[in-house]
Amino acid sequence: MNQSEKSILFAQMHRKGQPLLLYNIWDAGSALAVVSTEKKTGATALATSSWAVAAAHGFEDGQLMPRDFMLAITQRIAACVTVPVTADFEGGYAVSPLDIEGSTAALLATGIAGLNFEDQVVGGAGLYSISAQVPRIAAVRAACLRASVPTFINARTDLFLQQVDNGQHAGLIEQAIARARAYQDAGADGFFVPGLKDKRLIGRLCAALEMPVNIMLDAPLTPIDLETGCNVARISVGPLGYQLACKDLATRFGACADDVLSLFRGLKTGQYEKTDQHEERASAKMAPNDYQRDATDASTMATVRQWPVAPDLAGLLGYFA
Repeated sequence: MNQSEKSILFAQMHRKGQPLLLYNIWDAGSALAVVSTEKKTGATALATSSWAVAAAHGFEDGQLMPRDFMLAITQRIAACVTVPVTADFEGGYAVSPLDIEGSTAALLATGIAGLNFEDQVVGGAGLYSISAQVPRIAAVRAACLRASVPTFINARTDLFLQQVDNGQHAGLIEQAIARARAYQDAGADGFFVPGLKDKRLIGRLCAALEMPVNIMLDAPLTPIDLETGCNVARISVGPLGYQLACKDLATRFGACADDVLSLFRGLKTGQYEKTDQHEERASAKMAPNDYQRDATDASTMATVRQWPVAPDLAGLLGYFA
C-alpha cells in the first residue's frame, strides 16, 4: 500500500462502538514488536507517543526533542512496518498557521497515515482559543491537500488533562463539543480527549459528535466498559507501554545482576552448590520474557520471576545463549 491507501485504510478503522486499539510505540524496535506479537495477531495500525519517543531518546515531552530528530524516528518507524502509522505531532512544532503548514509537510514526508494535533499552548500556559486553533488545524489540512495525502487528523483537546479535578469534567463537556465541531469544520477527522475517564461523560460526548472519539487509558486494569454505550472509536495508551517496558527492564536487570553476583561469589569462594534444579532450568534456557502479570496492582503491572542461577559459568553463558 502507498501512503494514501494507508491513510484511507486507517480512517476506515475508526468505527463507533468497535474501537481501534493503538498501543503506542516509541521507536522502530517497539513498532516491530507490536506488529509481530507471537501470541495473537499483531497490531493493524501503530501510533507514536510523543512522551515515550522523547523519553526513549533522553528528552522531556513538549517539543523539546528537535523536530528533525523526531521526523527521522517517525520515518524509520513508518519504513519498517507495512501497517498505517499515526504520529503524535504535539503542537506542530510551530505557532503560526503558515509555519504549521510547512512543519506538517515535513511530517507527511515521513510516510505517516495520520497525526495527532493538540490545542494546548506547548511551552506556554492554557489552550489556544477556538478562534486561534481553527486556522492552525486548517493549515494542517492544507498541507495534506497539497501533498495529495488524505491524512487522518486527530484533533486533541487538553481541556480534561489541564483540569486535574475529575469532578469538574462535566462542566467542560459543552466546551469540548464546541471545540470538536469547530475542529471538524476546519478539517479534523477525529477528536481526542485524554484525561476524560467518566463513562457517562464519554458517552455523552460521543452521542453529540459525528466524528470518531479517541480516549486514552492510563492503566490496563481500568478499561472503559464499552457496553455502556460510550461508542468510542479509538483507544490509545499514551506513554503507558513505554513506562511498563522500562519498569520491566529495570526489574529484570536487578534480578539478573543479583544472580550473576551470587554466581561469581560462589565460584570465587568455592561454596557454590550445583543442584538438579539449576541444571534443569539452565538446560531449558527459560525465556527471559517469562514473567507473571500481577492483576492486582496496576502501578507495578509486571512482577518478574527471579532469574534462575546457573550452576557454573558455562551454564550461565548457556542460559543467555
